[in-house]
Parts: sequence; C-alpha cells; structure tokens
Amino acid sequence: MWNTVLFDLDGTLTDSGEGITRCVQYALRKEFGIKVENLHDLDCFVGPPLKEQFMEFASLSEEEAERAIMAYRERYRTRGIYENRVYDGIPELLSQLVREGLTLAVTSSKPTEFCREILRYFGIEQYFRTVVGSELSGERSKKAEVIEETLRILGMTGRRGEVVLVGDRRFDVEGARKTGIGSIGVSYGYGSRKELETAWPDCITDTPEELRNVLIGQAREEKTESSPVSGNIQTDLPGAYQAGWGSSYPWQGYYGYPEGYYFPPQGYGVPQGINPPQGYYVPQSYPLPGYNYPPQGYYLPQDYRQVRNFDPQSPYKMPPYGYLAETPRTPCRKQESLIYKIWRCLNPLLIDLAVAFVVTNFSLFLFMMFAGNPAGGNRLYEGNSLLILGLTDLIGIVIYSLLFRADERGRIMDGLPERMLRFGHISFLYIPALILFVPAVSALISSLVSTLPIFPNDIYSALEDSIMSSGWLLQLIVVCVTGPIAEELLYRGLIYRRVRDYTGCAWAAVISGVIFGIAHGNLYQGVYAAIFGILMALIYEHFGTIWMAILGHVVNNLVATFLDPLISGMGAMGQTVYLASSAVAAILLGIVIFSKKNRINAV
Repeated sequence: MWNTVLFDLDGTLTDSGEGITRCVQYALRKEFGIKVENLHDLDCFVGPPLKEQFMEFASLSEEEAERAIMAYRERYRTRGIYENRVYDGIPELLSQLVREGLTLAVTSSKPTEFCREILRYFGIEQYFRTVVGSELSGERSKKAEVIEETLRILGMTGRRGEVVLVGDRRFDVEGARKTGIGSIGVSYGYGSRKELETAWPDCITDTPEELRNVLIGQAREEKTESSPVSGNIQTDLPGAYQAGWGSSYPWQGYYGYPEGYYFPPQGYGVPQGINPPQGYYVPQSYPLPGYNYPPQGYYLPQDYRQVRNFDPQSPYKMPPYGYLAETPRTPCRKQESLIYKIWRCLNPLLIDLAVAFVVTNFSLFLFMMFAGNPAGGNRLYEGNSLLILGLTDLIGIVIYSLLFRADERGRIMDGLPERMLRFGHISFLYIPALILFVPAVSALISSLVSTLPIFPNDIYSALEDSIMSSGWLLQLIVVCVTGPIAEELLYRGLIYRRVRDYTGCAWAAVISGVIFGIAHGNLYQGVYAAIFGILMALIYEHFGTIWMAILGHVVNNLVATFLDPLISGMGAMGQTVYLASSAVAAILLGIVIFSKKNRINAV
C-alpha cells in the first residue's frame, strides 16, 4: 500500500507555466539577446532542472546556463512566482488524502524557498509533512537526489514500497524508478499522456479526481483487507492514548500509533480528555521532520497566527510564530494601533537624524582636534560640509537597504500579496524616456514654485553656496549619486512603502512627499521637494522597483547641478523656450511611460 505520497509542484499541484516561461523569456533576451515570442515554445522548462534545460534549449555552456538562471531568478522572485494558480480540485484532494491518513510531501526540482513561498501563498502548505527542493547554489537539482532527501527526512528509506511520487513529466517517473518508489503520472500538467506512457509509470490519471480515487481507493482497500477496525481502542491502537476518543474511533495508524503519526480527521477524539475546538492537541513526541516542535502542553488552534481570535483565558498556550499549523492559516493581519502605525512609518526619520547627529558631531570633534581650537575646527567643518554629507549618505544607504529588504521579506512572510509591488516589464526605451521625463517635469515644478510668494532664505542660500564652492567631482558623487540613493531608499523605499501598507498609493505618495519637503528645512526648497517626492513615488509605484526612482532622482540632480547654471544664463527668451519644450516633452513622455497598457501597480 502507498501510505506516503510525494507530489511534484509545477504542473502537478500548480499551473506555474506562465511565470516560468515569462522568466525564461526574460533571461534569454537579457543575457543572450535570444527572443522567443511564443511562450508555449518554452513549456519544456516547466518541470525539469533549469540548468540542463537552458543548456539543451539554447545550446548554452554550463557557465552561460548559470548566468541565465541568475537572470531568471531576478524576475521570478518579484513577479514570476505569483504568475501561478492552483489546479482546480487540488486543495480538496490534499484535504481528503490527509483525512484518510496518508502522509504528504512536496518533492520538486525548484529551490525549496520558492516551493514554500508558493505553498504559503496559496494556503496549502499545512497539508505537507515536509517540503524538499533543490538548493539555490545548484546542489540537489536532479529529481532522484531530491527524492532521496525527502525519503531520508520522512524516515522512509527502508520502506520504499510504501511511497509513490505523483508528477506530470517523464523526469518525475524516471526519478521515482531510480530511487525504487512507485510513480503516478498526471496528464493534466505539462507532460502529455504520450510522454508519460513512454516513461511507464505505475498508472496515469487525467484529473485530480481520478488521482484521488486511485490513492484513496488503494489505501481503503488495504485497510479493509489487513486491519479492520473492531471498535476497541486497546486492540486497534496499541500504544495510542486511551482516553478522550469519545464515540469516534480513528483507523489504525492514526494518533499516537508507533508506526505512523497522522493528523486525526476533524470530529475524532483527542487524548487525555482534552476537547479543544477546531484543532488538535499535539504532544511533544509528534514527529514532524523539518518543522519546529511545540513544547508539551501547547495547543495549535485552527488559525494559530490569528492571535486576536485566541482566548487569552485558555489553559493552553499559544505556540510562537514558526510552529506548524494543522489546518489552513489566513494571512497575518496584525491589529496594529494608530500609534504603532505612525511610529512604524516615521521611525526611519529618527534613524536618519541619529546617523546625521553622530557623523556631524564626530566630524566636528575630529576637525577641532586637528585644528587645535574650536574656531579653526568650525572653519574646517564648514569647508568640508559636503564631504560630511556624503559620509552620512553612505552610512544611511547601508542601514536603509537592510531595513528595505527586511520590510519586503516581512510582507512575503505575512502572506499579504496585495501589499507587494509587482515588478513591471522595463523595455530599453523606458530608460531614456525616464531620463528625459524627470528633468522636464522638474523644470516645470521649479518654474511653478518660483511664481509663488516664497523666496529662498539665508539657510538655503548658504547651503547652495557651500555646494557650489566644492569641487565638481565631490558634487557629482554626493549630490548626484549618494544623495539620491539614500533619499530614495529612505523616503520612498521605507516611508512611502510603509504608509502605502495602510493607506494605498495616492495618500502614501502625498504623505511621503510632504515629509520629504519638510525634511529640507526651508519653505522654498520644501515645496519643490514635496511635489518632486510625489513624482518619485509615482514612478516607483508604476515600475515596481526602487531603482527607477533612484535613476530619475540621479538624472534630476545631474541636470540641476551642471545644466541649470547654463540655462539661467540663456536670458528670458531662452528660458521660455526651454520651459515650453519641457512641457511638451513631459506630456508626451508621460503618456509613453504611464500609458494604461503598461500599468502594473496602481499607477
């Protein structure tokens, strides 16, 4: 009897063809200029190891295949992984198999972290005892190697006759044969029935319903013939808990049985007379390979991550995050207070102020030590203010990058796909279009601000003089490179994204833009910066990557630093012509960049 079922992922549990083929198309075009217009020509990549398939399909060397995989994962991590769907009937199939007492696992050539994310995203991870895939380093990429690791984790290496692999390609069947386990081919995936027939699996099924009938039918037949339930707990379940089962008796192999530990179906009793609602008590000795074990006395409710639904008066403790849940969990939507939301959105500013405070005071201290007196130290400090600003930006870039990556991982782990920004396709033409668009809009914003009854103050003028008196190389590095990167990571990557988690795109763009303007410290520059910050947020939202906002900011500062002084000397007529051409360019390029057909996120 097959009591352990190993499922392939792509083409068996989920229809992942679109995401995989689009990422392959992207990788081939980016790295080697190979254009494949028909995605169905790339269906051969669904299932087999990527490296071998790249080498076979495009006649790439091993090194070139590695480059292709890196480009493939570049798109797959942010977008391709979600271009996916669960086949109809699969969640019901998995639920029924678990209720029948079968042990389930996922065995895929896809990297393990991607497998887990897909299962979590679709809410079916809880059905599997373990999930085993390849390593991102390229190790364990062959199907037979992945199967062997799965058998080792499940403790089934000596009981291979009880294990069957379910897959849609001949590679799955061949891997099962090499490891001495059974195989079932499913023809609804990416391998045709003809392909499966040439590989000779134990049987072929055409739908998830047929697969269910095969697996459950053979399991029930074996139970009926070998160990029918008599109704006596002590006879049927040696070693099982002998209290609290109520009137429903589980089949042999269920809870506490030494030769197989399975989740009892809903409605069965639980040990020691405990009667928790919609969940099962799991003792410390419950064997769950690959998962953390909740300590004895812990109780796993149906949605254990929904802390708000857990009764604090319950005598059973809530296991910490990361412990195994027995039933599907819902996304973790924290019941955050308004104060916490404000704190989360604004604390990056406090980090920025702390970095600036430490760098500024430490630099001033060093200058005083070098000059030998406070007055000389202050003069040195004023003469090197741009250098100190660049050092502050460099430290900030490191900190903000770490926080930005942690935020993105947190959104994925919380299972909130609607909070993620999808990475839009960026053609070669978008980059020069953006390079022309941002300075054009910036010129219009600057012209608008100059008509308002606000004027540069002494602080702004002193700052501008200090920047212009520095060498052109230092201006290029600090004003045009490190400054834009630090500001975009802080104000768009952290503040805008966090505000967007709670309010959506429009309000987040306005709020983060206003904060960006206030941070500039004077009204004249602040109004310009606020409008410009909103523009950068919209660019980030549209393309789905912070790098496009950074590019726009870098280009804008380059023009403002090195080109604006030339434009200012063109006279009234020249400036009018420049503004008019900027307005036309902004409109035309804006239509190209933000056209509805290119829309990926909210903009």
